Amino acid sequence: MINITGDFHTHTKYSDGKGTIEQNVIQAVKSGLKAVAITDHGLNRILRGLKRKRIEKIRQEIKDLSDKYSIKVLLGVEANIISSKGILDLKEEDYKLFDLILMGYHVGVYPKGIPDAFWMAKNFFYRGSRASNTKAYISAIKNNKIDIITHLNSKIRVNCREVAKAAYDHNTLIELNSKRIDFTKDEFMQMYQTGVNFIINSDAHCPKRVGEISLAASFLKGLDISSERIVNLDITNKPVPAFKKHY
Repeated sequence: MINITGDFHTHTKYSDGKGTIEQNVIQAVKSGLKAVAITDHGLNRILRGLKRKRIEKIRQEIKDLSDKYSIKVLLGVEANIISSKGILDLKEEDYKLFDLILMGYHVGVYPKGIPDAFWMAKNFFYRGSRASNTKAYISAIKNNKIDIITHLNSKIRVNCREVAKAAYDHNTLIELNSKRIDFTKDEFMQMYQTGVNFIINSDAHCPKRVGEISLAASFLKGLDISSERIVNLDITNKPVPAFKKHY
């Protein structure tokens, strides 16, 4: 069984999670983690997105909990891609509010404009154009400060290898999501061959799943890969991963 140093993709009641920040932190401590990130859904998620006015309150709560439980607690956001041009639902000044930026494609999101609404509709009903979607992801990686691409190929099909090449060039991690994995082992190995690094996260929407990585562990069985390429694997003398500075 493999273990991780930290879980850097968890949700709370501040978006569509079922628990509090403190409950996620408590579970992280129980799971033996050295770090946990609170990464609620981005600001354009209809009804279930993080509210900008609450961010400072959340940051203070996280600081207090870090001191209380002696675990590194980070504030992140799972930003939404809202345009076929790779635009995210973050303003430039938002970056300084977060310790790490995740990015994924989600349904139920306000698009950037009318053409982007059609782009999203095509992906919802027909899974859209793989080439167009790949271009959108590559543009997002190139033009935004993204630390982690979440649940790649979920709800929107892309060329995983081409996205991984862009991620490698911009020091962006590809997530092995232990809630769902939507690429094949062959696609994973194609990404691996680009040199990109990976990170295992739970995508927990309830506290009891924080640190739960059994799906990702099962997926990796039998694959000939270096443990160094998964940045949060708990191996001897390996530090908790650092992320891009957003401030």
